[in-house]
Amino acid sequence: MGSARWLRIVALIAAIGVYGQSLLGGLVSSQWAVHQCLYGDRLCGVLNSHLIGVVPATLSVLSVVIVAWRSPAWLPCCGN
Repeated sequence: MGSARWLRIVALIAAIGVYGQSLLGGLVSSQWAVHQCLYGDRLCGVLNSHLIGVVPATLSVLSVVIVAWRSPAWLPCCGN
């Protein structure tokens, strides 16, 4: 039960992180933040937040994979 709870917690954190990254990506796209940052020094904070947000979103998804691999519930049963 303990590993299943950790898997739920880590998966929830990863889902929130990926969703937030998606929202930032939509904001960058809809506001043309790349063009405004490169050519007018506007919305650079939005663009940089999206670029920096790749790291925690990726690490959280990788942590879900690691926790799932280490979970005993995912191991095949040897007796069958």
